[in-house]
Amino acid sequence: MNKGNSPVNTNAYTGLALSHVLEQLKECASASFETARPIPPSVNHAQSFLAHERDAIFTKEWICIGREDEIPSVGDYLTHDIADVSVLIVRNENKLLSAFVNACAHRFACLMHKPQGSTKRFTCRYHSWTYDLDGRLLNAPYMQMKKDFQSSEHSLRPLQLAIWEGFVYVTLSEKTITTPSQRLKSFTENVVGRYNMGCYVTVLRETMTWNANWKNLVENFTESYHVPMAHSETFAKHEKPLEEYVCGEDNDHYGYHRAAQKSDTGLGAAHPKNQRLEGEWRRMMIDFCAFPNHLVTLMPDYLWYISVQPKGTDQMLAT
Repeated sequence: MNKGNSPVNTNAYTGLALSHVLEQLKECASASFETARPIPPSVNHAQSFLAHERDAIFTKEWICIGREDEIPSVGDYLTHDIADVSVLIVRNENKLLSAFVNACAHRFACLMHKPQGSTKRFTCRYHSWTYDLDGRLLNAPYMQMKKDFQSSEHSLRPLQLAIWEGFVYVTLSEKTITTPSQRLKSFTENVVGRYNMGCYVTVLRETMTWNANWKNLVENFTESYHVPMAHSETFAKHEKPLEEYVCGEDNDHYGYHRAAQKSDTGLGAAHPKNQRLEGEWRRMMIDFCAFPNHLVTLMPDYLWYISVQPKGTDQMLAT
């Protein structure tokens, strides 16, 4: 059963061995542009490949969990699930952000159950173990009865955290890996840095469950072919002819396309007092994916984003 309380959809691909799925994917990926075809169905349906994605991608890569401005004050926090692990991000007493596994060091009960809030301490509901904003254990009732118990040995498990353009990323990896800022350096310098995304202000945060494989959304987001037909009443009204969409360069860490709308004013265009953007960039839309799962639509007057994760082969969680 999946987490949505509905049966997992099964088909001829569901039970395929990982080695078989990887061989199919390798064959597809090695095709030339002229002979390119969609990825094999097994990549979206095989349970073995879903487990492989979890272990090879979501437990090792940087995952966007929110925006820095959502936790502006000391004690403000966010929680977010990554590969079934709840993580906790908090602004500490030094006004810096810290990340931890959202679980008490005693019996691993969830510490903070709300997706967002503010607190002075983290107290576990199970045995009242209490931690400060730096994850240090402050109080463990009755543990003085245990010989040689050392509070310093029972802090919350820290996680690596990074910030890029106002977005907060966390990784479950215990190895040091290159940061999003390093991976996205050329993209920042040549494309999106001119927007200064760090100054955009969050007005809404929402989490939804969608009935599709998570890669379907990534694929949909990084192509513009469907826009005139599927979004005729929304995005297509910005009058960006499909022929004028520019596809970005190949890169291991990001993919994007962009198009300038016709109007220099109104929705989607830069404010008249905006001195940062020049020329067509004052009316430019950029859709991009910071691999593996961070999707952003960026325009001079707004941005919206999705951090997507699999809940099964046929469900995704979009935040």
